[in-house]
Amino acid sequence: MLIINKIPPEKQSTYKKYEENIEQNDASIKDKKVRINEINSQLERLNISENFKWGLLALIYFSIVGVLFPTTIMPVNQELHLKYKWLSIFFFISGIASIFIYIFYELNYINKKK
Repeated sequence: MLIINKIPPEKQSTYKKYEENIEQNDASIKDKKVRINEINSQLERLNISENFKWGLLALIYFSIVGVLFPTTIMPVNQELHLKYKWLSIFFFISGIASIFIYIFYELNYINKKK
């Protein structure tokens, strides 16, 4: 408030508006910092492993080779379906194996972490 005494009277109202804006901005910055700290603490509590992306990739792979591929060859004629039947079964088994490998790897990771 010492500065306001040195400012001419016609500019004091704009100076007060600037001070109010600065105080509002400081308050919003503090609120945002608090919110960022809350989000960071929530992320720490989620405890998502570094290998989570491999689990998502395993699920995507399984959904493509275990679900989409067999359903795309089903409506085709019987001969083509019989031709790709073993390939479809192989893809399905490889998709399930990828998911189990990921689960096994994550369980080992959790046990080593403890």
